[in-house]
Amino acid sequence: MCSMDLHPSREMVASGQRAGRNRKTQAHIRIWSTETLLTLYVFGMGEFEIGVSAVAFSQLVSTSPQITAKV
Repeated sequence: MCSMDLHPSREMVASGQRAGRNRKTQAHIRIWSTETLLTLYVFGMGEFEIGVSAVAFSQLVSTSPQITAKV
């Protein structure tokens, strides 16, 4: 994990992952539940080459979480 952000509601965490040394461990963004620690969403598989250096949730109140990533 190279980056992390806590959602304003404190119900979710976003983490930016680095690519590993083999093809199975690709760089991606993962959204976690802070209550259960279960993965809610995984996206960006195959879209990032090295890793995600920064992630941030939007501070705007919305019905669905919005995230910004810096690669």
